[in-house]
This record gives sequence, C-alpha cells and structure tokens, in this order.
Amino acid sequence: MIHTAEGLVAAARDAAINGDYPRAIWLCEQALERDPQNLTAREFLPEWREHVSRDAIYAAIDDGDNTLAKQLLDEHFKVYPADHFMLGLRALRAETPEAALADLDRALAIQPDDAGNLISRGLALLILGREDDAERDYNRAIELEPDRADAWTSRASFLLECRRIQEALSDIKQALRIEPDDGYTFSLLAHAASLMGHFDKVLEHAARARANDYEASALTLDEADSLVRLGRAQEALSLLEPLTEEDVPYVSLLCGIALTELKRPQEALAHLDDLDDPSTEHIRQLHRADCLLQLDRRDDVPNLLKQALDAAQDGHDSGIENGTYDLAWCHAFRALLSEQYGLGLDAAADRQRAHDLLREAVATDPHNLRYAMAERAFAPMRNELQAMAATLGDYPA
Repeated sequence: MIHTAEGLVAAARDAAINGDYPRAIWLCEQALERDPQNLTAREFLPEWREHVSRDAIYAAIDDGDNTLAKQLLDEHFKVYPADHFMLGLRALRAETPEAALADLDRALAIQPDDAGNLISRGLALLILGREDDAERDYNRAIELEPDRADAWTSRASFLLECRRIQEALSDIKQALRIEPDDGYTFSLLAHAASLMGHFDKVLEHAARARANDYEASALTLDEADSLVRLGRAQEALSLLEPLTEEDVPYVSLLCGIALTELKRPQEALAHLDDLDDPSTEHIRQLHRADCLLQLDRRDDVPNLLKQALDAAQDGHDSGIENGTYDLAWCHAFRALLSEQYGLGLDAAADRQRAHDLLREAVATDPHNLRYAMAERAFAPMRNELQAMAATLGDYPA
C-alpha cells in the first residue's frame, strides 16, 4: 500500500509507461489529494487526461461509430483547443473540403512543421482547385520529412493529375526507396503507365499493387481500361463486375465499351443508354451507334454520329485536356463505322481530319500516339501512325 504522494506519482508514471492512463490518472489524483502542490503530478495529469480523451476517440473510430467520434472530438477541443494532431484527425473526417481546410489551417498555425497535416492540407487545397498552394504544402512536407513515403506519393499523385508524368515518376521512385513493397505506390505506377499508354505495364504494376494488399476502384479502372485496349475485353468485364453495384464513375462506360467489343450490343446498350457525363459523351454515342449497327437498327445512327462529333468538337473548342485527341478519335471511329457498315459517309475526309488532329495532339503530348496505336478506330491508319512515330525522335519511354 502506497501512502506518500511521491510513491503514488512514481506508480502513476509506471502505469503511464505501460499505457494504462486511466490508472495513472487515478494514482495522480490520489497523490494530489495528499500533496496539492506536487509539481510532477500537476505536470503529468493534464497530459494523461489528454491521452485518455484521444484513446476514446480512436476507439470510437475503430468501432465505426462516427457519431460518437465526432461528439468526442468536439468535447476534446473544448478542453484541448491547441491539439494540432487531433485537429488533423478531425480534418480527415470532415464532411467538406472547406471544413477540413479550416481545421488544418488551425492545426498548422499551432504547429507549422507538422508534415502529416501539410500533406492533408495539400489534398484539401487540391480538391478546392488551389493547385499552387497544394504543391507548396507537398513540397514543404518533403522538405521536413524526406524519408516519409506518403509525402512523396501524395505529391506524385498530384503531379499525375497535372500530367507531369516524369516528375511524378521521380517521386514514386523515392517512395519505393523508402517502402519498396507499398501497394499504393505500385498503383500510382500503374496509373502513370496508363497515362503513357504502356498498357502491358499497367497490368504488371497493378498485379504488384494487389500482391501487396492494395485494392481501389481507381486501380481496377486503369487495369480494365488497359485490358480492353489490349483486346482482352472479357477479362476487363470480369474485373469490373464487383464495381457494377457501386456508384463508381466510368464503370458503366467501360462495361459498355467492353461489351461492344465482344459483340454483345443489347447488354452494352443497357450500360450506355443512361449515362450522363459531358466529358465522355462522344465515346458513349459512338459506341451506342456501333451497338445499333450490330443490331441492324440504323435509323438513329446518323443522329448519334452527329451528337458524338458535336460533343467532341465542343470539347476541343473549349480547350479541355485531350480535347484534340478526342476529336481525332471521333473522326477515326466515324470513318471505321462508315466503311464497316456502308453508311455512305465521307470516310476519307474523316480519316484525313483524324490524321491532322492526331498530329496536333501528339505534338502536345507524344503519349497520345501510343493511345492511338491501341485503338481499334485508328487500326486502318497503322502506316500513318508508324510514320508519325518515326518523326518524333525522343518518343517518351
């Protein structure tokens, strides 16, 4: 039985070292009853109470009780308003990027050199369209903790969004130096390979990601898209099937494309008919036209071809990313359908327009040529594509 304040504080410190903060608090309170001025007890008691508050929050999160977690976080900040770490945690669970940014700004005002909160704020800023500010936070996080893999992968993901692929690959290399078996990093490699048109490499990196216990819908979409382009549409469908019950963008479009390639037009139309995404409208309408032609239902095809061309032209004229390539592909696909089904369109004019636009797109981003080489629409232009590749010189690897 311990009777002195000093003995109780010593026992409390032992309990805290073992992670038993509730017992440490009780012992500390007993010590203060005996000696209200005990400096050690007065110093450690607030810290241990904060630990207990944090542990309760973590327990609620682990139990999936988001309502309780939010309540406990709110109560925590009434007592510990300067806990920058928990402000960062609440930001990760915020309902809007604006709310997340507010918490992260507070946290970083308290502790400006918290790399984790800088990474989180970078993502919030990116979602809010503040790319320059996001990149500044990612750069600072790497400067503070250069051996932190998620600092490199966060910036790499941002760079891939900006199509700064070589810079992203450099960051991915650094992340793999730190954590050579990280599945998420391999998923970024898969996405980079997709952007460069290395569709076989996409599958290779995706397999490495899965082997390291990483699963995500974005990885599945990159993999399925590559399988379709490699002529393995049935495998793509099998991969996409688990996502069809979820609200994942592009799943229905990819399923529709794969089913069109497999000559299963009724099933394809079930995926394509109800989509509403202006950025892929040209793809949807051309594949709908292909399906109707497979079914020998030609009446609506001219209108669908016009809608597809109008959508692609609008994208090109408004300067959207890859708009020139999309318009080239649209003309090439129209020419292919016209020749295959005898539609009476000026296929030669469409193909010449596709060629001219593709040259323009490749001048902006040489990786577009590798995309074209994997597209059925450009297959009749194989000789022109090979000639175009020969003129590029430093065609990117």
